[in-house]
Amino acid sequence: FSSITANRMRLVDALCDPARPVFTIGTPPPREGTSNETAIDSAEKFASGNWKYAFDGFIVYDIQDEAGRTTKPRPFPFRPTIDPCMYGDLISERTGKDCVIYKSVGEPSIAAFDRYLDRCIDTHHHHALNLVGAATSKRDIVGPTLGDAAQRVTSRPDCKFGCVTIAERHLTKGNEHLNIQRKVDLGAQWFISQAVYDFQATISLLNDYGDLCRQNKTVPKKVLLTFAPCGRRKTMDFIHWLGVSVPPHVEDTILEGAPPIGSPLPEIKKAAAVSVVACNKILIEGFQTILEATASSGIPLGLNVESVSGYREECEGVYTLFEGLQSKLLAFNKQWRFAVRLVEIKPTEEEQQVRLAYHTALTTNTSNALQLASAASFGVFVAVLVLKLRPQTLR
Repeated sequence: FSSITANRMRLVDALCDPARPVFTIGTPPPREGTSNETAIDSAEKFASGNWKYAFDGFIVYDIQDEAGRTTKPRPFPFRPTIDPCMYGDLISERTGKDCVIYKSVGEPSIAAFDRYLDRCIDTHHHHALNLVGAATSKRDIVGPTLGDAAQRVTSRPDCKFGCVTIAERHLTKGNEHLNIQRKVDLGAQWFISQAVYDFQATISLLNDYGDLCRQNKTVPKKVLLTFAPCGRRKTMDFIHWLGVSVPPHVEDTILEGAPPIGSPLPEIKKAAAVSVVACNKILIEGFQTILEATASSGIPLGLNVESVSGYREECEGVYTLFEGLQSKLLAFNKQWRFAVRLVEIKPTEEEQQVRLAYHTALTTNTSNALQLASAASFGVFVAVLVLKLRPQTLR
């Protein structure tokens, strides 16, 4: 319903608040060429599949080709998508929750990036972007740099931005915490990690960033750690292609019973269901290790889950993974403050007329039809659970 738009929860405020956790799930937009009707249907299915889970909002990715990332072939073929801003708007209209829109800064010019911001903020009502650099560092950049894009976003009072952080870079260069601070200086208000499989790399990054903040006497920004289940060898190949570090013993445990690529499909599906369970167990236990090892870092954490494939076992496994991760984070610090806020969602005049016509068509009793129309005009109240960390428990 379009009337939900005006009542969205402010995800951007939660992302900027170090005193509360944030929980999200990420999704790519449908493929380029998808009709409006099919895109709407996709958003409705996504909303109906997520309504019972305690997500604060959603992340819509800006999928890029990234052909120069590596010389290895891409395990899953690249397919362009429809506009993430438009698809995020469809999701928000159907959930009453905001989206973070990923945005590659590889526009042809700063003027083109400004036009993008107008469309994203004014037309599609988004207030949270996650800025990423051009698709690969080897590509010639003719448009705005990350710094240029950051300046254009910060000049807009109605939008804030975050950035990506990659623990694997900290493994090889040891300076990812400095990259975080550099982006904070540009105006970044939060960070979302690449998929986490190497727990020690994430621990090292978070602790070093915490030490840097104490040294500089600054408040650390929130870091959403991303987790994605894996149940197939082809998915693991794609995870490697994305640049995610997976320790060999972790990969071996996850894929212990997985048949080779090209095996009969029923055999692959049966093994994938078992592998996803094993993977989720490892990721949840690894997250507990991260929480314990970074407890004194002072870094406020959030969670993001995603499926990097379209395989059913992995897509469904996202929700089991999320529940396990969320329970770990909430149990780790027992000082969460709970509150319930009622958000009124009033139908527009057009929606009231549609409801009235619909109900009138279903009944020949004028009195009943008038009662139904009157009830429709009152709108709906949605109970929203709010989590906040008591300020005195902040480390």
